[in-house]
Amino acid sequence: MLVLLNLTSIHDLLNSLNKMAVYDRMLSELKITSFNNFVDENNALNAVGSPYTEALQLLPDIEQHRTYSKNPEI
Repeated sequence: MLVLLNLTSIHDLLNSLNKMAVYDRMLSELKITSFNNFVDENNALNAVGSPYTEALQLLPDIEQHRTYSKNPEI
């Protein structure tokens, strides 16, 4: 365990936990998982002064016709 702690950044660990929490909420909102009770988590986040906020990122527009190769078979 001590060897693993020496190889693990606490900052990376906290980032990973945050990403897992966002992923869990997303799965719940998409109805892939059946858990919908985030009251305790929301209360804990509010208590420490960082309430949950959903930060959506828009995807860039897709080009309708893009040439990837001059080969007509591709």
